[in-house]
Amino acid sequence: MSLTLILLGILAALALAYMVSWLIVWAAPYYCMHAVEKRWLPLFGGWNKLGHAGRPSPRRRTIVQPNPDVFNSTCCYDLSGGAIRFKGPLPEDYWSLSLFAQNSDNYFAVNDSEIDGRFFDIVVHREGQRPPEGALKGATHVVASPTTKGVMLVRMFVRDRGAGSKLKEAQDLMVCEPV
Repeated sequence: MSLTLILLGILAALALAYMVSWLIVWAAPYYCMHAVEKRWLPLFGGWNKLGHAGRPSPRRRTIVQPNPDVFNSTCCYDLSGGAIRFKGPLPEDYWSLSLFAQNSDNYFAVNDSEIDGRFFDIVVHREGQRPPEGALKGATHVVASPTTKGVMLVRMFVRDRGAGSKLKEAQDLMVCEPV
């Protein structure tokens, strides 16, 4: 076997390894988000619909590795029809909202200490598109999403067992709606 064939074989193996690793690094996040959407969309009634999970238990876990001290609300959003708005009351204790792009990048996060008042109103639109100006009135944040589809996750801290009913009320008052 000649040295040229050995070098070509090594070069071909390296090129193949590079392509496979690049494909995995690029495709895996999209695959994971697709799996999340596939699981949550039927549970919550489709795109741009909020779904609420109360205190997790071993049998009820919509979030992977949930924290039993946190109530979660989620929404798989689709901006192809225009901007959407997440709004609702802030609970008395810790609260956070995170937005994830289609490739699972966390591109926006906010918590209760960063919002003036006791109410959040977050408008999300596709990068390069602006929602109608009148739609921005009252918004605490206006956020550009890098992808048309993504996931919103709200976390609310449960201080004690008695806080569950107040957090459930806050969840019931949250909305996801078109702008």
